Amino acid sequence: MNKITSLIVMVFTISNVICQVTIEPPNEATRVNLYTLAKAYKDSIVIRWAPERYSIFDDGKKNGYRILRRKVNGSDTTFKMIAEKHLPWTKEQWQSYLVNYEETNQKLDTNFVYVASIFFAKLKDFRSDAGSFIEMNDNIKNSYAMSLVSASRNINIANAMGLRFVDKNVEKDTDYEYQVDFLGKTGYNLINNTTKLNSKPITSLNLKYEVTNLDQKVAFKFAAGNYNSYKVYRRTSRSDPFVALSDVPFYTLYDSKNLADTVSKFYDTIGLKNYQKYYYRFVGQDGFGDEIKLFDAKAMPVDKTPPLRPFPERPKQSKKGSSITIKWSPGKPIDKDLAGYNIYRGTSHFFDSCIWVKMNTKLISKSKPYWKDYKFFSGQNTYYYIESVDKAGNAKRCEPVYAYVRDVTPPAKPKWISGKMDSLGIVRLKSYMNKEDDFMGFKLYVSNAEDHEFSPIYYSFKDTIGKIIDSTFIDTNTVNSLTENLYYKLKAYDYHYNESKFSDVLIVKRIDTIAPTCPVFKTIKTNHTGVTLTYASSESRDLKTQFIYRKNTNDTDWVKISELNKEKNTYLDKDVKPNETYFYSLRSVDFNGNYSPYSFPVYTTVYRENYQDLITSFTIVNDTTTKLVRLNWDANLKGIDQEDYFFIVYKKIGKKPMKEHKNNKQQNSFEEKNLATKPVTYAVKLMFNDGTESKLSELKTINPKK
Repeated sequence: MNKITSLIVMVFTISNVICQVTIEPPNEATRVNLYTLAKAYKDSIVIRWAPERYSIFDDGKKNGYRILRRKVNGSDTTFKMIAEKHLPWTKEQWQSYLVNYEETNQKLDTNFVYVASIFFAKLKDFRSDAGSFIEMNDNIKNSYAMSLVSASRNINIANAMGLRFVDKNVEKDTDYEYQVDFLGKTGYNLINNTTKLNSKPITSLNLKYEVTNLDQKVAFKFAAGNYNSYKVYRRTSRSDPFVALSDVPFYTLYDSKNLADTVSKFYDTIGLKNYQKYYYRFVGQDGFGDEIKLFDAKAMPVDKTPPLRPFPERPKQSKKGSSITIKWSPGKPIDKDLAGYNIYRGTSHFFDSCIWVKMNTKLISKSKPYWKDYKFFSGQNTYYYIESVDKAGNAKRCEPVYAYVRDVTPPAKPKWISGKMDSLGIVRLKSYMNKEDDFMGFKLYVSNAEDHEFSPIYYSFKDTIGKIIDSTFIDTNTVNSLTENLYYKLKAYDYHYNESKFSDVLIVKRIDTIAPTCPVFKTIKTNHTGVTLTYASSESRDLKTQFIYRKNTNDTDWVKISELNKEKNTYLDKDVKPNETYFYSLRSVDFNGNYSPYSFPVYTTVYRENYQDLITSFTIVNDTTTKLVRLNWDANLKGIDQEDYFFIVYKKIGKKPMKEHKNNKQQNSFEEKNLATKPVTYAVKLMFNDGTESKLSELKTINPKK
């Protein structure tokens, strides 16, 4: 399809689609679009349709159409015929219409004459001026498309072509669905030949739109809908009348692949001034030849013209290397609305290949066109560009300018991770790797004392053949020495041989294979609270900690029971049982993991104390009715096995001495007949199988009843 045909086809309005025309008739399986629309008026509904190809239109022109209708919501759910045979005008009707215009001297739409010539044309008429079959096909397409455009703007042309029908038998505010079919056996599989609407007419629209204010012009964008063309009116004040911007309408260029999302775009560039308000009215023209207000809008062009770009000088680094000064000159002539400048820094002269960092937070004054950068990139490419900014925010940048930067920044101070000597005198050191881009390597220093001079012993520099920098270092030294430690420092270097500060001193202890001295016991005491041991700690200087061990007569191995506090010399072992014998020993360990031998063991046996108050809550009841005496008591038996103890009840009558009266075994209650005529006193004692015993309980006395 040629360019002229494309433009004409895209402006066809009635169904928001492109008219694609071909002269070949479709086969039986062809699906044919018969695009159908309807519009409600005050007393009627108008139906419009358009066959998608000229050959299909030619069938409708010969055989006619039938119109069917049904109510969408209601009992009338089947289509009913409302026009059995709808035909275009005959040749006599076309001639009569033209004669009527001549007789009444009315202004005739020239498109009517053009459409009439197309309507009655034969295939040979299209072929006469065509040099080839393709050109003839294009002529048919162009002519048919122009006919449809004319029909959408003139109801008489639509009536004459047989593409319009008026349904006057409608009810108010009722939803209808219409269907248009071909008469005769065409073999077409029609699609898009139905349409739904409500009989209530629409008088105005408020379409959504977007407006963009540009420099001395404005741009509008809005959804085209069913309005193939539109007129635009403008005024500068609300009190002024609207004036049309063109005598002819503007047409919507439809997207044939995505009709629903087709958007109309309009630019107004006629005599607009920046910062002047303008008021617009858009009036749409639909496929029924009607006009309707689409929306009202206001716009104001703004300054979008940037100032002239600045011209930078070559940046200069200060003598000490701490700053870079960038100077520039404004473009000539200097813009009157120039507000100031922005400056950016990057690592490449391409705008899109690096991240540019804006350096100023406020606009740089136009009277001071220079900038000092104290945070420039050291050791890598540094570029700057400057942009001029006007009062409207428009900006124009210059090309990036390169700054030669001398590297005066040393690497960061190295940091140690670890260091250790093994039993063979091999020292393994590890540090963190520096992260500078120009980092070259480390130099290692060693000394036998922290206050002595450190000597360099090793370096790991990256060279031209790509040697890999390592942050692991190996040194060898003697194990047996009068000094206990080795002292290491590290320096980092970059490719400009800038030196970092020394790292912190790393102290590495020489390997120690001598065990610390053994701690010894001084005293051991036992009571009911546990076993208390006092000891003398190891006197070794590299002592790390000490441990106490324990075992009983049935154990063969020592069991570690606690780590001892170096600041104390006493330990209390509470986890002991009565009538058990315990052995104790000590060991010390230094910082190299050397253990002393076990100390000479001490032992003790834990006995119960007979002065413990184990009997509690002792009560006595004298029942005079049954003449029974009842004794009840509790005992503190925590941690005591049942087979290890028994209770003894003591009794005395009158002034006689207290004697053992009854072995009550493990029972904590006792009763007996009381036939005494004198006061009777009772008490209870807890006895153990090992011979230890508790204190005698509280004495309880009962007096005979007088």
